Amino acid sequence: MRSKRTTILNLLDLLLVALASWYVIPPALLDRIIYLPLPFDNHIASSPTLSNLLGFLVLLTIRFSLGRKEARKTYLTRTISHLPAAWHPAVAGLVSLLVFLGVSQRGMWPTGDTLPAKLVPISILEEGNLDLNEFLPGIPHELAYGIHILNGQALSGQALSGQALAGRALAGQAHSAYPLGTSFSVLPVYAAYRWLFPDRFSQWREAYRQPGGDQSPRNIANRLERISAAMIAALCVVLFWLLAERETTQQKSLVWFSIAFALGTSLSSTAVTGLWQHGPGCLFILLTLWMLGKAESGLSRWLIGAGLSAAWAYWCRPTTLFITATFAVYVLITHRARALYFLVPCAMGGCGAIVFNHWMFGNLTGGYAGNMSLFVPFDPAVALAHLASPSRGLFLFSPFLVFAVIAGMRRLRKFPLDMSSFCLYAAMVQLILFSCWRTWTAGSAFGPRYLCEAAMLLCVAMTTSLADMNWTTWKGRVFAALVLFACILHLTGGSQGDRGWTANAYVQDSLGNAWNLPNSQIAWTFGFNP
Repeated sequence: MRSKRTTILNLLDLLLVALASWYVIPPALLDRIIYLPLPFDNHIASSPTLSNLLGFLVLLTIRFSLGRKEARKTYLTRTISHLPAAWHPAVAGLVSLLVFLGVSQRGMWPTGDTLPAKLVPISILEEGNLDLNEFLPGIPHELAYGIHILNGQALSGQALSGQALAGRALAGQAHSAYPLGTSFSVLPVYAAYRWLFPDRFSQWREAYRQPGGDQSPRNIANRLERISAAMIAALCVVLFWLLAERETTQQKSLVWFSIAFALGTSLSSTAVTGLWQHGPGCLFILLTLWMLGKAESGLSRWLIGAGLSAAWAYWCRPTTLFITATFAVYVLITHRARALYFLVPCAMGGCGAIVFNHWMFGNLTGGYAGNMSLFVPFDPAVALAHLASPSRGLFLFSPFLVFAVIAGMRRLRKFPLDMSSFCLYAAMVQLILFSCWRTWTAGSAFGPRYLCEAAMLLCVAMTTSLADMNWTTWKGRVFAALVLFACILHLTGGSQGDRGWTANAYVQDSLGNAWNLPNSQIAWTFGFNP
């Protein structure tokens, strides 16, 4: 006979799933399902707030404090426990995809940093080329800085801003000012949607070509951008689960580590809100690490695959070159004679990028050529701001990573040359790189966007250094509490968007703005600043 406590637990499970679904299912889909004039088209109106998430956390705490014995008998727990282990990564990816789709529909929108990435696939499918000329009338002027065009030619009857004119003119045609690897990576998603809904695809594409463009979230370019970004982030979670699975057999650790990576880092607050370079960059670096792990079995084909994946990560996000260089040293040390199986594909991919950039942009660095002057000598104050400031501090927005660093440094003394240690080295290289970058505001994004890849690397290292964590000790409980704090912070801030913070910071683009607590991202996320 089922006890009253088990019945209460079942009801709580049902309530938690219902509440989670309300914030997870994309607003446009909810609108289609229930056919009511609810305010779901407003991506801010239905976004999770701090009080909502805290209430959800309280219910979750009650749910798990009513007894482990009864909890094992609930429908939800028994369903999850009976799933085959081989399905667990897929389930983690599916759940993450639902969460990311919900967050992406409510996050910040739009941004010029991702505008070319979401339009180039349409141009490829419709016209078979890479130029964006057909979209010029529909691109808002304030978002045009991601476009290169000839000699300041007028855009929609107005002169382009100086920022939009950066870089080399391209024979009178408009082209992306950013690397095109992301656009190529999401091309299958666009192609599938175009095949399934050709009329809708054509209709919304035409709307974007009109003066002013169609800035509705339902527009094809905006909708597919969010869907593609969520899918990429979900694949990141699947690969992360597979990497973590190699280091720990504790199911509880796997779940906590995956939650920390998926929801407690910039993956959930930035990468899913648009086709930033970070999502594909993380995806192909994780794929590289997974293949390097498989290569330990002695099969050289995994090294070839890892090299190709690392090369494609560079096509998506050029700064991953420094991560690849770090792991190239790891391959030289670990695989020695077989290292060429990794290095040659990397070199071929790099040469391909150089040839492509010379053909497309007339230089070796591509659309980033005009930004090379932004590099300055390393500044420790900038590094400290990236780690601890209330608007960009990695260890404030994802405080559980402090555990990863401390435990990783202790382990590094015993195993300085294993993959986990090289993840720490690569994360440090990323920190140094962006401490040499003149603009610390990191664009219109929430939290430590520049260190998105560094956070991912620290999470991978964490799966090794904290693999044997005892979750009943104070250490395990503090870690779990910090993970929950990070999840609430990123889900709340990422869902509510930038709210103009970056624009205000750019007025005085100085390091002092990083430490302005009253006007910081953490402050307004917790309701202290509008």
